[in-house]
Amino acid sequence: MKGLFKLLVLLTAFLIVYPVATSASRKPIPPKCGFVTPIERLKISKAVFSGRVIEVKESEGIQVARFKVSKSWKYLRAGELLVTNYIHHEGPYFHQGKDYLVYAHEREGKLSTGGCSGTGEVEFAQAQIKQLDKWKARNKSQGRAKS
Repeated sequence: MKGLFKLLVLLTAFLIVYPVATSASRKPIPPKCGFVTPIERLKISKAVFSGRVIEVKESEGIQVARFKVSKSWKYLRAGELLVTNYIHHEGPYFHQGKDYLVYAHEREGKLSTGGCSGTGEVEFAQAQIKQLDKWKARNKSQGRAKS
């Protein structure tokens, strides 16, 4: 009986100590998308705008979304345009009727977005929009902002 009790105590101690000892040696997995400021994203993007998705078509991991542009910081004026979204777990997933802040790149001659693009719902991008507005006002007053 004493042997069984000692075995249970040792087993319990092992189960408590082993995960703590091994987790200390594990390195955290960094996210694939690093932090990029809105202004850095603007500089590397072909177009930056906010707008509402008025239509979405999806096929084989790709969405083609038609946007009604409400505000532009780079490349666009107003109107409607298509954006191809390469669906990725670290990227946007467009829904009809929702508003997005879009950082679009040019891919195969089309505006596109996908993983790590920074594109997201306007509802959660207010701080980014404020930074983009400040950048545009500052550069417009210096004659350098291009919409």
